[in-house]
Amino acid sequence: MRGVPRPDFVVADVGTTVAKMGEDHLLSPMVNLEAPIEAAWGDASSRVFPMLHHARGLKLQSSGFRYRMSYDLDPADFDDSVIAKLEEMGLDVLISDNRFFDVLPKGVSKGPTLTRLVDHLGLEHARVLTAGDTLNDLSMLTAGFRAVAVGKSEPALIEQLGGHDSAYLARQEGVAGIAEAILHYGFLI
Repeated sequence: MRGVPRPDFVVADVGTTVAKMGEDHLLSPMVNLEAPIEAAWGDASSRVFPMLHHARGLKLQSSGFRYRMSYDLDPADFDDSVIAKLEEMGLDVLISDNRFFDVLPKGVSKGPTLTRLVDHLGLEHARVLTAGDTLNDLSMLTAGFRAVAVGKSEPALIEQLGGHDSAYLARQEGVAGIAEAILHYGFLI
């Protein structure tokens, strides 16, 4: 698509992937930044899958992630006792938009991973803008960068951001909300 900038780097998979975008538009994992994520995850898939295979209210997503497991959540049927079991295994659980259930390595999410990437690249934190709309973005929006929760964000995210001065609440949705934040923060000056 013409006119849309191509990212140089990507933090994806709820913070479990850090990659550089190649000229061929393919992502190459940044092994040095992913090594601690890989170490924190270890062989967790082999322990999580059997435990959650028949868990009520969870359906494994078809994408094969390397350092996390993701499920679609049916809140009406969900048995939340699995959360404590996963935490006992040394893993983090993240529920967002009341429909996504992610099992992550302890301490790994978008915020800490983005911070490590920004520091690795030697970027000024004040020149970084983060944007999100669900609870899986919370750690990134509160990581000390300028932040925007775009219009029609998940209400639970807005509630969590209530005490954070660095998070701008945009009226516009999606990229229009990001553009609103760019103007708000004076990035074009």
